[in-house]
Amino acid sequence: MKRLVPWCILFIFGLIGLYQAFEIKRFPPTSLRYSQPISGQTAYRARQYAIDNPDTPWPTFWNETAVWVSARYGGIDTIGIVFSGNANCVWPAVYIAGGAPSPIDSAGVAVSEALAHRLWGSIDVVGMVLVVDGEDRIVRGVFKNGAELALIPYHIEDTSRDWHNVELYGSATEPTRVNAERFATASGLGNPDHILTGGLVAFVAFVPMLPVFIIAAYNLIMLARYIKKRFPLYGTIILFAAAFVFIVFLPYMLESMPSWMVPTRWGDFAFWSSLFRQTGEGMKEFLRVPPTTRDVELRLILVKQMGVLLIMACNAIAIQVRRG
Repeated sequence: MKRLVPWCILFIFGLIGLYQAFEIKRFPPTSLRYSQPISGQTAYRARQYAIDNPDTPWPTFWNETAVWVSARYGGIDTIGIVFSGNANCVWPAVYIAGGAPSPIDSAGVAVSEALAHRLWGSIDVVGMVLVVDGEDRIVRGVFKNGAELALIPYHIEDTSRDWHNVELYGSATEPTRVNAERFATASGLGNPDHILTGGLVAFVAFVPMLPVFIIAAYNLIMLARYIKKRFPLYGTIILFAAAFVFIVFLPYMLESMPSWMVPTRWGDFAFWSSLFRQTGEGMKEFLRVPPTTRDVELRLILVKQMGVLLIMACNAIAIQVRRG
């Protein structure tokens, strides 16, 4: 019975790590942060550049600010995520009622579950009027979140606002720092103060699965040795079939990873040192940037994910020690 405990823990935390990996992947791949505001006209020209160059990413602009909102049960100061573009890029939410405001919506709003309960006492508020800084807006959706948040859209052709943050998505090119800098320069946005790329997110999402892969590989080797020793003829056939299945599914596994994480030569130590260097640089940039509420939420998930990795690694070691 005691032998099963580490396996059960490994399995449970493997599922937790897998769930959190999906949560992490909902966050946008590339984010540009500017200390000096981007004017509405500059943002409009950047979108025109994206339209004229289909291989480039599509930008979504946003700010985080304090807003006054009021409804049936009074009003409060809360966090407003003001955006122009794709709502899922600025706040990767799971909606429990309605949906996110569209890019051409200038009269809607989406609210968190906590804000809906605070102002209406219910999440059944789609179609209700929410007053945001004196302006009436219609609730389009309610999303899961324990913080009191409001997603406030502006029409993509509205040039009346300035922006500090830009999310890039939908590009045919890899979301690397170089490609982000190239787009920022070519589109007229200028050099950002900080660039957050999805490489770090993808790496941390993948990391907790490593103990599972390692222990699975070890046990497959042990199983192969056992079969080959007891059943020489069938063992060869089984090993050939296992190798064939691995070769078939390897491209699909590699395709789910960013290209910069896929080694061109597995024995190339320069690649591995470059991989760890890029990951380290991405981590430093992520911790150095002044955090928004979304960044704080992502950081909490990343910390949990690293905790999952530590627990799984300890249990993988315990399993192998018990096997002797």
